[in-house]
Amino acid sequence: MVNPTIMKGSNAGYWNDERCFYSHKSVCKKAKEVLPASTQSSGDCGVGWYTQSHSCYRFVSDPIQWADAEQQCNVLGGNLVAINDNVEQAFISSKLAAFGSGSWYWIGLSDTESRNQFTWSSGEPVTYTHWGDGQPDNENDDCIGANTGADAGLWTALHCNWTMSYICEKTRPGFTKPPIDIPYPQIRLMMAVLQDGSVTAATASW
Repeated sequence: MVNPTIMKGSNAGYWNDERCFYSHKSVCKKAKEVLPASTQSSGDCGVGWYTQSHSCYRFVSDPIQWADAEQQCNVLGGNLVAINDNVEQAFISSKLAAFGSGSWYWIGLSDTESRNQFTWSSGEPVTYTHWGDGQPDNENDDCIGANTGADAGLWTALHCNWTMSYICEKTRPGFTKPPIDIPYPQIRLMMAVLQDGSVTAATASW
């Protein structure tokens, strides 16, 4: 009998044969699922918007610079999208998968205010990331775009003055955006900084 192949974590993914009756963890793979377009309800998010949970999302194909995209989202009553968990990321990825590979859509993450300190344009805390391989590479101005096509949803650092399509997010009418759970290590860091007195909550960046 041919021994199955395993990947050894201690050797960074290299393959090794192993006896079949040994117990190991496993890795599964399934085809990427493209979800059908969300339906619109009268008086909800409005024409051109997708509804998901407490938010409305608009995918705008007109390419503009990151700052201009944020301004356009402001005009529409929201901000560039802030992706706060894997459920929201899966929704965004399912939409981007339908577009051709090799392009990006601006999201609301950037380090324009402080180098290598990424913040959401909406002011929400950064509690989740979905970087592509080697990202962020710290070579660009680091406004963040989400990939389309085969790598749909992975985040890439781009020059802020490049012109890209973009995704707006606004709160769904009649809904209140729930509070974001901040990871415990970040809470401890916040408490330590505030107790130290050297940084205020208004200026701290996590």
